[in-house]
Amino acid sequence: MAVGPDHVVAVVNARFRIWDKTGNVLKTIQARQWFASTLPGWQGLIFDPKIKYDHFANRWIILFLTDNGDSVSPGDISYYLISVSDDQNPVGTWYNWAVPASTLGDSALVQWTDYPGLGFDDQAIYIQSNQAFGLVGLLYAKVRIFDKAQLYANTAGPVSWTDFWDLRDPDNRGTQVFNVQPAVSFGSPGVGLLVSASPYNPGTFFTLWRIASPLTSPTISALNIPVVQYRPAPNAGQLGGGTSIDHGDGYLLPNEPVYRDSSLWVTHPIASGTGNAYASLRYIRLNPFTNTIREDIAFGREGYWYFFPAIMVDQDKNLVLTFSRSSTTEYVGAYVSGRRDTDPLGLSPSVPLKYGDANYVRLDPSGRNRWGDFMGIALDPSDGNAVWAFTEYAASPANTWGTWVGKVKIGPIPGAFVYLDRSSINYAKFEVGTNSDTVMVSMTNNGLDTLRVSNIALSTSNFELLNPPGLPLRLATLQTVIFGVTFTPHSPGNLLDSIMISSNDTLSPHAKIVLSGTGVLIRQAQAGVMYAASSGSPSGQFFRINVATGTTTPIAPLDINEIDGLAIRPTTKELYGTIATPNGTTICRVSSLYGSTLAVRLIPIPNMRAIAFSRGDTLFGATTSGTIYRISLATGSADSIGTTAGVVYSSLSFSPTSGMLWASVRPNLIGKDRIYNVNTSTGVATLIGSCGGGITPAIAFNAMGVLYGLKGTGTQIDTLISIDTLNASGTRIGSTGVSGLLALAMRTDSIGPNDVWQVDGTLPDAFLMYQNFPNPWNPSTTLRYSLPHASFVTLTVFNTLGQQVSQLVNEQQQAVYHDVVFRGDGLASGVYLYRLRAGDFIATRKLLFLK
Repeated sequence: MAVGPDHVVAVVNARFRIWDKTGNVLKTIQARQWFASTLPGWQGLIFDPKIKYDHFANRWIILFLTDNGDSVSPGDISYYLISVSDDQNPVGTWYNWAVPASTLGDSALVQWTDYPGLGFDDQAIYIQSNQAFGLVGLLYAKVRIFDKAQLYANTAGPVSWTDFWDLRDPDNRGTQVFNVQPAVSFGSPGVGLLVSASPYNPGTFFTLWRIASPLTSPTISALNIPVVQYRPAPNAGQLGGGTSIDHGDGYLLPNEPVYRDSSLWVTHPIASGTGNAYASLRYIRLNPFTNTIREDIAFGREGYWYFFPAIMVDQDKNLVLTFSRSSTTEYVGAYVSGRRDTDPLGLSPSVPLKYGDANYVRLDPSGRNRWGDFMGIALDPSDGNAVWAFTEYAASPANTWGTWVGKVKIGPIPGAFVYLDRSSINYAKFEVGTNSDTVMVSMTNNGLDTLRVSNIALSTSNFELLNPPGLPLRLATLQTVIFGVTFTPHSPGNLLDSIMISSNDTLSPHAKIVLSGTGVLIRQAQAGVMYAASSGSPSGQFFRINVATGTTTPIAPLDINEIDGLAIRPTTKELYGTIATPNGTTICRVSSLYGSTLAVRLIPIPNMRAIAFSRGDTLFGATTSGTIYRISLATGSADSIGTTAGVVYSSLSFSPTSGMLWASVRPNLIGKDRIYNVNTSTGVATLIGSCGGGITPAIAFNAMGVLYGLKGTGTQIDTLISIDTLNASGTRIGSTGVSGLLALAMRTDSIGPNDVWQVDGTLPDAFLMYQNFPNPWNPSTTLRYSLPHASFVTLTVFNTLGQQVSQLVNEQQQAVYHDVVFRGDGLASGVYLYRLRAGDFIATRKLLFLK
């Protein structure tokens, strides 16, 4: 984008648009139509535009690239399409040129021209481009110099130029460099200035290029200037997942540097965060005459991706950056940040121009989810402290890109303005009823007038303000108050709120900070219930398995892709799971009600798929490399006990009767159905036998010492089996009806309703009504009772006022164990009662429904 005294002009791949400064659209022009008289009949691709306003001459300059083929076939040619206004009014007269871009000097070649840069100073206009053969083979970078006098003569006459090409690392002439970006200059540096990033990974320098005597006898020189080491930024994630956002070659500079008062400012994205999995912005301020770095600042947050930055400096050397930003909890939005020149080093927190609206996945023919290639930023020539930004965001509906124009000033400015150091706070996951750490929020008046705050409020009790300022609040210019925010979830699920701030802010009298967090409700596993977890994308599933038939009942989706192993801790009777990766294994608590997880410890042992608790509450883990570990949940340490060569552990379970540790395996070739005993003192695995039928991904004991296992892998429908503990032979119980099951667990401390059903093949000898399971429950629960002889039965559900909610049974029934499923459709959360009447037998129990 570019800004003139009275207009704003922005370009995208196929068109450009002219606004006045109040936002009225004056013209929208298609590039092909604009250049139709310049290249009559031209059908080539027109792309990668740039625009600048030359404040030295009060002219607009537009650059498009175009190519008529694949840059391989004879006759293919590419052009720089250049358009220059005759004055400061972009709605008036322009002059156009089609300048061959595939030439080097006056020698014509077959080349593709890509990824341009457009800069200028008081003498010349500089265009850089990357030259390629075909669509994929980069040849070299090229810089072309134009005399402004020829372009500004208002005649559209012939122009001449000077080219420099095949630019290389000055300290290693065997390595080429690309994206040698020309500077946008304020003042007269005396030489043409350009900057490129290091072509190496990691990078340890920037290269400063100087073009002496650009209009007479131009010469180019280069010098590498050391900087803090950096690595190319990775592609970006986003809320909703999908293909990551490709932001081009991470080591290239995405935009032009800015020169003012013996300083060059340049920005680019770099890898950051844990494992360099995220992307931060980085800007560098260097002196091009002393070849020294004055500022070298990285800016980002763990869990976020910042990409395609553009940089501008105002007349007071205050800095503004614009960029796209995303996270796994945030769609791609358009943001700005900045710094007063007199402030301590660093940048202000991100300020949104436009929040992202939806997930974005639009794959090009090569499968890349492209973004950019560059954002726009410009200084207002009528107001030397106003910077305009033109930034891309993910619009609505999904898979739609949009652009947003914003005017930015580094405060204080006339009026009263609320400045918040964060626009959102995501607390991730916490157990229901527990407190998060306190996040501090600062609120500053960035205006010259007094800011009067009348209210700071939340709408729910899940979030709390700590030490909020007294109201009404008055803040003078640049005065700041700080308060805290905590998260205490009172219910499970994704919880949202906003801090609403009412004030006399000149533009936004109702500012807000969006708050989000997830409550996880952990409850004891139900006795006699077999729990199972499966893999999936974007999330796995959590099930209950009927041990008599093998059929599954869904409990809820998991909040992660998969849980590799499950176990129940004897002291708390809670479910624990493993999330195994090649870099380490996370032990988490698992909600038996909702399938949500809470990380407990990251164990520095890769691929620990299997875990089991002993009766003494000691946690053991096993890896796919055959090693058994003793794990401390208190410290996260893992002590190796021993290794059995060739054993690829898949699952572990302790027998409640013998106390022995049992294991199933999943080798690549032979012995996939083998079952082992493992010595917990030595780690030695002893083969018991084979249960048949291929891989047994998971095993689990019940309270009576019955060993169960799963059969199946990949897309196969899994089968539940029982395993003889004498010889490991397997007996089919039934199909689960689902595939991808990886983990099983059952409580072994007490017998539950499922266990009674499984082991007692005789008729019941007494009237009994068991506690419903699960409890609490949602969306359904099972009510179980036994009849020693045929009886007329009523089973009724009441609310706490004694009003009947549902009558589930009202009939004569035979002597047997009975299961009745009750669904909570239409019910409010709360306590209910269910009453069984069978002949003279009456029993009542409570059940808790949670939405």
